[in-house]
Amino acid sequence: MKIYKSEKGFLCVEKDGKNLHSRYNPQKEAERFVKASISNKPSLIILLGSGLGYVQECISTLFPETTLLAVYYDDILHKNNFYRNNYVQNWFPSSNISIHSFFTRFIEERTLNNIAVLEWNPASIIYQDLSLEINNELKNVIQQLNGNIFTTAVFGKKWIRNMICNYLSLDNYCTLDRENAPIVIASSGPTLNQSIKEIKRLRNKFRLWALPSSLKALSHHRIKPDLLLSTDPGFYGSFHFNFLNEDILVALPLTASRGLWKNNNSALILNQSMPFENDLFSLDTLENTKIDSNGTVSGTALELASLKSDLIYFTGLDLCYMDIQSHIKPHSFDDLLSSETYRMNSIHSLIYKRSSTTIADFERGIRTSRSLDTYKNWFNTKSLNQSLQIKRLNPSPVKIDNMKIGYFDEMENYPDLERPRVVREAAESRDDRISKIKVLLEKWEYNLKENNRDDLLYFIDTDSYIKGSGNEKALIFINQLRGIYG
Repeated sequence: MKIYKSEKGFLCVEKDGKNLHSRYNPQKEAERFVKASISNKPSLIILLGSGLGYVQECISTLFPETTLLAVYYDDILHKNNFYRNNYVQNWFPSSNISIHSFFTRFIEERTLNNIAVLEWNPASIIYQDLSLEINNELKNVIQQLNGNIFTTAVFGKKWIRNMICNYLSLDNYCTLDRENAPIVIASSGPTLNQSIKEIKRLRNKFRLWALPSSLKALSHHRIKPDLLLSTDPGFYGSFHFNFLNEDILVALPLTASRGLWKNNNSALILNQSMPFENDLFSLDTLENTKIDSNGTVSGTALELASLKSDLIYFTGLDLCYMDIQSHIKPHSFDDLLSSETYRMNSIHSLIYKRSSTTIADFERGIRTSRSLDTYKNWFNTKSLNQSLQIKRLNPSPVKIDNMKIGYFDEMENYPDLERPRVVREAAESRDDRISKIKVLLEKWEYNLKENNRDDLLYFIDTDSYIKGSGNEKALIFINQLRGIYG
């Protein structure tokens, strides 16, 4: 790479015989590029392929209060950049954080509908491979954030209702010690079936944690997990509890689906640090385990397991359909699907219709989807402690970079385990809990009227939050809750 001053006195750079900026008037070149690329006033500007500072300077002049994310494809370009500004956040290949972490740190969900993404074309030509990699990473992050917005818009109010109902209905809670025993997490992909025999044979060598959709299959094979992890807030999420033994510990956020009290299971409360959860936990000192919120229960399971052990195995974490089959058989929803069948609409027709919206990969005999790809990308970019080992048993064709292939034979010499130590604690009286919910709702109503709880508004009325169109619907929702709980 050659950095020099042109005959006109401008700082220039040449790599592989190609110039990154005009040698005659790079400032005018940058101005034409920016004006042609941005037509309104964005809330965030992302510049890919930043050069020596001409484009950054022009953007900051035209949009002085807009945050700029400048992504460099070369450390030398960053080092020789002449333009510095407090509104510019820089990333370069030797940065101490990954490009994924950089994007997730500075791109907020509320800005997604007003982001300008620019790429300096000469940089994309000179650094083609890195340009493709970073563009794909940005696409994945935006896709994940869009998914978060959609999920919040659909489930925000349900999370809050579930939290209140679960809080009032669970009379005891428990804690679970870290013992560093190996943990096998049974997800519900079709390949779980290949692990059933070995799980039964080596059952005393590890802690078995089940995800909800695997519960019926495990129960069918008379395998009892040590823990069930549930995060689904929807009505059908509670269907899996029908196959739950009374003495199985259940880890769940209070936002998960209701119905756990039916079996009187012990509950390990997860705190995903949503603002309304923080409000509740500030009023009640009940034991909880802080876990980052996640779009998939498998991700939450990994977060929790990494707090309890340094050796984690996944089985059935397929992240794809096997042909048209999405889950192991039997499954909790089998009866629901069967109830919709008739002579001209067989069970196989129903299953095919459900899978037909996915993307077929005939060469590998699998199907993928946008949501499954998002989950895969989360696992691929998950930063792990050096001491933590994560492996997949009988893995599907969908590769996860952060996970090695594991084998049941590795567990042969593990010591036999006793039952896990669970400490059960009584909750406050129901009357005390009802009083705290009343205080909570009064506080929320006051905060929303004073317009100082945008974080709460985001979950109650996502659309109004993003558009800045007021909080009337959120206040109506709070009043409805006050009508129910006083």
